Amino acid sequence: MSTRISPLRHLLAIATLGACSPGADEDSASTADAASSPSDGESSSGASAGSTTTGGAGPSTASESSPTDPASTSADGTGDTAPDPVGPGGCAGDGEPLTALEQSIAELPADTWWTAADTKLRAVCPPDRSDYMCRSVVGAWSGGAWDPVHRQMLIFGGGHGDSSDNSLYAFDLGTLTWARLTEPSPAEMKDADPLPDGQPASRHTYDGLQYLAGAQRLFAWGGSQWQNGGITNRTWLFDHDAGWHDTGVQPPMSFTYAHATAYDPGTDRVFMHHDYGLHVYEPAANTWTTLQDYGVPPYWPRYSISGDYRGVVDTSRDLLWFIGARLYLVYDLANGVHVTDEWITEGGGEFTNAAAVAGHDEQLIHTGGAAIIEATGPGVDYDPKADALVAWAGGAPWRLDLESKTWIELSADGAPVAAQESGGTYGRWRYVPRVNAFLLVNDVDQDVVFYKHSAACGP
Repeated sequence: MSTRISPLRHLLAIATLGACSPGADEDSASTADAASSPSDGESSSGASAGSTTTGGAGPSTASESSPTDPASTSADGTGDTAPDPVGPGGCAGDGEPLTALEQSIAELPADTWWTAADTKLRAVCPPDRSDYMCRSVVGAWSGGAWDPVHRQMLIFGGGHGDSSDNSLYAFDLGTLTWARLTEPSPAEMKDADPLPDGQPASRHTYDGLQYLAGAQRLFAWGGSQWQNGGITNRTWLFDHDAGWHDTGVQPPMSFTYAHATAYDPGTDRVFMHHDYGLHVYEPAANTWTTLQDYGVPPYWPRYSISGDYRGVVDTSRDLLWFIGARLYLVYDLANGVHVTDEWITEGGGEFTNAAAVAGHDEQLIHTGGAAIIEATGPGVDYDPKADALVAWAGGAPWRLDLESKTWIELSADGAPVAAQESGGTYGRWRYVPRVNAFLLVNDVDQDVVFYKHSAACGP
């Protein structure tokens, strides 16, 4: 049974999608709330998102540069050429027609932040959990995954001594509302996974959540469980109809907290890195396989890094990336080899792994991207429209242009000033193909934020 928060101020019914005229609504409570908010209303059908000012930048009225005026900006924000209008099926090119809210997000100008008002996750936290336990659903090293089938951002977290709340939360793109998809287990159930009621224990999920588009299941692996902080190696799958399922399998050499995962939609596989090695989970066979042991040179000590980092797949080149906590790794999925040395970049600050590989000069690298590589649990995802990795670790996002191998700093206007102090962002920063925008869940007490990297449906 799900618990939902109604969209109190999201919607104002209009006759046509292209005729909305946003109005300003400032919120001085926090930087994350400083962007404008939609108008009052209750239905997501035939409605428009409200004003889209981002810290004073971006569209403010229909007579200026509005999200429903695709000719107002170019795909890269320069205004040189107008992008093609967003079609009724959205930028992914399939699925149900866009809701008016989705249409407004898809038509935001390039390099724009927009805050969806009244979208704080706290509103659907279980009433019997403390303020701190609710906050820790996101704040305690928690990840997230984008579900393109149900058009939801899924959040699952808590764990250790921070929160017993093992509820699964979902943010719906079409209505901009939160729901609690599962009910929490009693807090007295602890120190085990699964719990006595058969549900997964809450845990620090780190970067261990992915949505399997082929199987249409949420994948969850690893973490620090409620309440003793013990490592759980269980591999869980969640089905919207059947609920959670313990697959009964776990990867080899997996007794570690620090890890990251990445989903490859082309092969329907999940890749997992921790300081002991690189592994792959195949849902169809329900098996884990080790691809590389990181306990021996030339992979040790270079890739045997423990910390909070993020995994992502560049689907255009079949490249697997792991970035953050001073780990920088690029792996060629097609050929099964590490190709990090071929991806020396410029911009974004100079990074070197000299301290980690002391005594192994053959493993030394100097590259750009220190702003993200040195960040704790950065949000990183691949934007196929722009052919770039777009990363966020607080304030301005960074784009790694994969053609030029150059890091470029983007706009901070309207962005949350800082990421979570404990743990980072991980998969709570996700690219949403349907609207060609990034979605960020930064805190249970901050509204959900969207970042529009390129205008309309991209270059």
